[in-house]
This record gives sequence, structure tokens and C-alpha cells, in this order.
Amino acid sequence: ARGLQTLEPDGSIHADFYEEWAVPPAQGVEDGLRRWLADSGLFAAVIAPGSQLSSDLVLEGELTAFWADLRVRTARASLSIVLLDQRPNPVRVLLQRTFTGMVPLPSTEPSAIAAALKTALADVLRQVEAAIARSAQIA
Repeated sequence: ARGLQTLEPDGSIHADFYEEWAVPPAQGVEDGLRRWLADSGLFAAVIAPGSQLSSDLVLEGELTAFWADLRVRTARASLSIVLLDQRPNPVRVLLQRTFTGMVPLPSTEPSAIAAALKTALADVLRQVEAAIARSAQIA
């Protein structure tokens, strides 16, 4: 869903019909993570799924949370990843973990929620980069 999601005080999830992301959040996070890792300088190349190039390491992930929790006034982004080393046979798991970023909501206005979610996501991407850097050195 593209709608800005909030966890309401009664525990229900509300997707705002009028306040939407330009792309679905999972797609945006995937693209953002790819750019973030490419810009990090950790790797010679960061390629998109479906590329004809072969790679030593493969990163798989799932956006598991991307919403504002109005009960505790925080924005939350969570990303579960698996980093695989494809060089040995069999493939070896280097890292499997969920990363979470949480930041306070300054208000419940849609623009404030969107900004807080972006900040929470940036925190997650920093955590992922650091963990991958450590795991890739071990490989």
C-alpha cells in the first residue's frame, strides 16, 4: 500500500488514502538501500535483481514495518535481511537479522510523519551498512 500508515490508539492500522508515497514503500526502500550501499564504497558494484552479472554476495530483505505508532508517538521502520556468500558450495549465510529505527513524532501531521519515517529509515540503512561491512570482511 502506498498510503501513509499509522498504528491507531485502538491497535488498528490506518492507511491514509490522500497521503501517499510516490512509490510503494517496499520498492522505495529496496531502491534506497541499493543506492545507499553503492554510495558507501564497500563494494565494487551493487546490482539490481535480474542483472546478468554474477555476484559473490547476495542481499535479500523484507520491509517489516514502516508506520507511525500514534499510541507512543514514534515512527518505526524495520527491515529484515539475509546476506549470502555465493562463492562456497553450499551457499553460506553471513548475516540474518532485523534492523529497526524509531524516532519520536513531533506531531501527527502527515508531513511530520513522513519526515520521521524517513529519519527512522535512514537509521536502519546506517545499521544495515555497518553490519554488512563487518560481515563482508569476515567473508
